[in-house]
Amino acid sequence: MNKMAAVLVLALAADCSSAATSQAQAFSPFAFSYEVLPYENLINPPGGTFLEVAKIQAQKLQASLAFPLRFAREEGLFIGTGVVYERIDLDYEYWNQAAVWPVRIGTLHSVGLPVSLRGRLGENWSLRGYVVPGLESDFESHISRNDFSVQGEFVVQRSYGRGLILGIGGLYTRDLGRPFPLPAIAIEWRRGRWSASGLLPVRSQINYDVMQELSFGGNFRISGSQYHGDPEIYGVAEPEIRYRDFTLGGIVTLNAGGGSRLELESGLAFSRRSRLYDNGTLVSNLDLKDTMYTRIGIRLGGIGGGRGGGRGRGRGRS
Repeated sequence: MNKMAAVLVLALAADCSSAATSQAQAFSPFAFSYEVLPYENLINPPGGTFLEVAKIQAQKLQASLAFPLRFAREEGLFIGTGVVYERIDLDYEYWNQAAVWPVRIGTLHSVGLPVSLRGRLGENWSLRGYVVPGLESDFESHISRNDFSVQGEFVVQRSYGRGLILGIGGLYTRDLGRPFPLPAIAIEWRRGRWSASGLLPVRSQINYDVMQELSFGGNFRISGSQYHGDPEIYGVAEPEIRYRDFTLGGIVTLNAGGGSRLELESGLAFSRRSRLYDNGTLVSNLDLKDTMYTRIGIRLGGIGGGRGGGRGRGRGRS
């Protein structure tokens, strides 16, 4: 679920697993983020057409509510669930409104119901995982089986001391723009004011705590998904909309205490894909050039609070 990702890289799924990994320091009952990727031209548009000057802007909104079902610190057990919503709006500039091709991709929605788990397997070993069933669609027609989706993550990890935890596992993710299984390497590390976390290859973050209330860092994530569209709008029998982007940026985290924080992020968005398929066959390509992006995120509350901002989401759709 950026992820949708993120992520999405999915926001809540990432919150839940981060919370478990840090014994719920970063578990946020409510999280919200808004991201803007400004107007940018298409990659290699056909010559002599309006597509040479056409531009597309993307805006992303994510919101999540999380509910811990069980948190036993002594047993090293955390189980959580909730709901997460993501919306992507594409806006068009210098577009020929009379053109029938390529079809403009409209608003895309994701709704997920993640379930997250972390448990201790021994003195140094633990496991974590989540599964996110949901709907990913433009919601312009009745719900069908093609709107349903599932993503998941499972990692077995070991603590090596000196603040280092490494793990290996697998993902079934839509972050690359379509359902895809991937091997995964998990890392969590903290030493002094420095911390790092990630689930490679889909997300990673590093932070430096300037003080308890402020941290700076860097963030990488892949976010995207595959959405089912309305056949009447897109003019094909089984429309599949595949959206994806990679982001690499700097992040400033302001901690308000009690687990609440404000995140300000900006950087480069690249490898941007926005394509329409008909049952797996490419129909139109609206891939975009690299651009800068800006994101603001808010997380409210948390179990146990914790210092620093070094437990960020990846999408995620991660």
